[in-house]
Amino acid sequence: MRMTYDPEADVLDISLTERRRAGIQHEKVATGVYLGWTENRLAGIQVLQASKHVPRATLERIDSAAIMCTPRELAREHGLVAGSIANAAAAGRLPGAVKRGGTWFIPSSAFVNYLEARAPSGRPPKSAKARRARKRTRTQR
Repeated sequence: MRMTYDPEADVLDISLTERRRAGIQHEKVATGVYLGWTENRLAGIQVLQASKHVPRATLERIDSAAIMCTPRELAREHGLVAGSIANAAAAGRLPGAVKRGGTWFIPSSAFVNYLEARAPSGRPPKSAKARRARKRTRTQR
């Protein structure tokens, strides 16, 4: 699943498949809300004028797909280890991540989706700063 928000167009796009597929048929289910179908499978949801349907604070937490970050930047922001983020990108768990030179560039929206989808595991962080960051990300869900 991939979720992106375009603040200029005010469109929230929730893609339920990893890739865009040809032949998606859109069906209007409410004012400004469209479901995308391929054959008999739901492929995605688009919400036009998203700020009317979703609270502004929630939309602001969803990044634009165009923002790319390095594992080091994401680790610093979320209190994680940069190496584990790079490993997740190399394993294909972060859609849209690309490696240029020796550095991974990860769409911040893909990383937020990854954090929300992963199961909590492992030991609690040792540093107080990392524990606060982890607690902050859990309360935002």
